[in-house]
Amino acid sequence: REGIIPRLSAHLHRLSCSAAALGFLCPLIEIERQLRQRALRCHPRPRVLRLVLEMGGGVTLSERDWQPSLPTLQVYLAPAFLDRWDALLRHKTTRRALFDHYLAEARGKGLDECLFVNTLGRITEGAIRAVAVRLPEGWVVPPLGDGLLPSLWRETFMSEHSGVQTRGLTLEDLSQAEEIRMGNAVRGESTITRIVDDAGKLIWEKKNH
Repeated sequence: REGIIPRLSAHLHRLSCSAAALGFLCPLIEIERQLRQRALRCHPRPRVLRLVLEMGGGVTLSERDWQPSLPTLQVYLAPAFLDRWDALLRHKTTRRALFDHYLAEARGKGLDECLFVNTLGRITEGAIRAVAVRLPEGWVVPPLGDGLLPSLWRETFMSEHSGVQTRGLTLEDLSQAEEIRMGNAVRGESTITRIVDDAGKLIWEKKNH
């Protein structure tokens, strides 16, 4: 908003790391210049800038209105198993068909987000959000090695909550959860109220205290 891009350096750092890993040219100085220039031209109301980096270093920028996340979400447990060895899951890419498909399926069922597990049965992330689970011993987030994006929201959440553990989370762990949150750096954070599977079976529900 008004030319300010929150956490720009963190976004650029993640972009440069992914570019290096995937063999993309990444002229960071020029990319930052274009982003700041576009941000100054944005409307006074908050906008979301989307950057797509091409393999040769070219950049495409687009923008849309910013919409904050809902304070609470109902979540669909996607009937798909992610391969934790799929290296692209660690990077923010345009290969989103699987995520978009199940997010659309969730919304078609009147739900707001979906949650994925990998082939080991461990929770990974949502279609557009990372996840954190509060168990009796404290907050836990899935490890990157289980096949998920290094979310900036996840990073912030870990820095703002003391003693966050990083370990594999199973559906059995979910049954013990006292609270579940999901979020991303652009939309913000939401509390999960319930999770259901593709048959409509209740997997988890937030208890009212």
